[in-house]
Amino acid sequence: MKEKARLSHVYTTVSDLAAARAFWTGLIGLEVLVDDDAYLRLGGAGGYSMGMERADEGEAPEVEIVVRVPDVDVAYQRLQSAGIDCGGPPREIPWGARHIWLRDPDGHLISIYASSDEDAK
Repeated sequence: MKEKARLSHVYTTVSDLAAARAFWTGLIGLEVLVDDDAYLRLGGAGGYSMGMERADEGEAPEVEIVVRVPDVDVAYQRLQSAGIDCGGPPREIPWGARHIWLRDPDGHLISIYASSDEDAK
């Protein structure tokens, strides 16, 4: 059976990573999956997760919806054919994925990626 696109995770920038960690783990009850100086990944039952990084100074926090596809180049061609601006072709990212970024009709930031490594999300 051919692999289909699936929601991978939500990514957001936050103004204070420590405060976000305390809120999402202590008050909401999510589990810490990754916690380093610059990146926090939280999850819970069902395997869906949320990644966070601190927003740059003066930058408003933004939510990014992340979708995993079997072939990001095919997705890129389909989007280009439909007249969707992806800001350029798929880019190799250091953690082992190829991404494109675009906005949905309401302006929400979408990241579409493909990776052969299940953990590289």
